[in-house]
Amino acid sequence: RSAISGTAIFDDISYPNAVALKVKASHASLTPTLSPVLSISETGIEGSVSVSGGGGVVSADTATIGNAAIAPIVLTESAPASLKKNTGAGDVVVTFTAPAGFVFDTASAVPDVAVTGGSSSITGTSAFVGGNLQVTLDITTMSSSGPATVTIGGTTAIKVKAALGTPLAAPASITGALTSGDVNGAGTGNGTLGGSLAVLTQVHGSIHHFDLGNIAEPLVAGTSSTTTVTAQDQFGNTVLNYNGTVRFSSDNSAAVLPSDYTFTTGVSGDN
Repeated sequence: RSAISGTAIFDDISYPNAVALKVKASHASLTPTLSPVLSISETGIEGSVSVSGGGGVVSADTATIGNAAIAPIVLTESAPASLKKNTGAGDVVVTFTAPAGFVFDTASAVPDVAVTGGSSSITGTSAFVGGNLQVTLDITTMSSSGPATVTIGGTTAIKVKAALGTPLAAPASITGALTSGDVNGAGTGNGTLGGSLAVLTQVHGSIHHFDLGNIAEPLVAGTSSTTTVTAQDQFGNTVLNYNGTVRFSSDNSAAVLPSDYTFTTGVSGDN
């Protein structure tokens, strides 16, 4: 602060949240004077919000039945008040989209949203909207004593399914985007989420049948032929971890057949 000829300049007026307010200057023997209404925005607050988690293994079987619970998604402020809303901006909304080859199981219970740390007054809910997972944060008071952490699916897990049984989808991550609210003073509906979510990986389903291939036809009586036996799921994907036994049989009792064979895990599911 500084003073020149009866005028004092103060450069340390601040307020932690977005709000409209007036400032009063007074002295016990003088008439107090109110300033005009000041609109305090969030621009200039340092910090960012990063995302993590959300990865998992998804069986091809989930394309027709069941689902896979994945790791919780976590939003973490790098500094207090990084998640915020400007006056009249409404709730902060983050929308998560499943990558190609995967879908959220919208028939399952919606995941819970828990907010911890930062002495904030933030409550969260989630919903499935247009196939996406939408998380809404109602911020009454932004974090102040430290960064806040938002955990999505910590108790009621996020459930994901395979879009198709085959071909297996390429490993990919869920993406998140701020669709309402403010991150790092970027303005209503703006800002980006840092960090990255873990990878979803689709794997084969459970063993369903054996596939016999490479049998030469027609066979010459008295000569042997080679065949390949592949353990497959219901969609025809090779079951890489099958370690059961295959037994050959024939509707002709004169046929000479291989002896029983036990698959070994890691031998690619075919022999």
